[in-house]
Amino acid sequence: MSIEENSSIARRFIETMHEGHFDLLAEDGTFWVSGSTPFSGTKTKPEMVALFEALKTISDDRLVMRITSMTAQDDRVALEAEAGMTLHNGRRYANQYNTLLVIRDGLVRSVKEYSDTAHMLEIFGA
Repeated sequence: MSIEENSSIARRFIETMHEGHFDLLAEDGTFWVSGSTPFSGTKTKPEMVALFEALKTISDDRLVMRITSMTAQDDRVALEAEAGMTLHNGRRYANQYNTLLVIRDGLVRSVKEYSDTAHMLEIFGA
């Protein structure tokens, strides 16, 4: 696929992921998060779906992610983004992300996300 097609897939993946849809993540795709908190490590597609379903129970807002920059080469798309939401308890989650996606055959095969996982732990708990 072209760099433009991969960039478009990456953008759609980020937009739909935060609505709880993971159709663009390959069935055997992985989602790795940096750090050493309970949110860190490698997760499967079913685990990511469950995580975003759980978010719906603690907030009426959906997690909104805004891509601020994107760079693509070969089958990789790197992006910077920021996201936020307000929880039922009034706490505000706001984080910045640096994410690398590997895209093959029109699907996201792997995601590596670097973010402030200590903030995730502070806001969402373990």
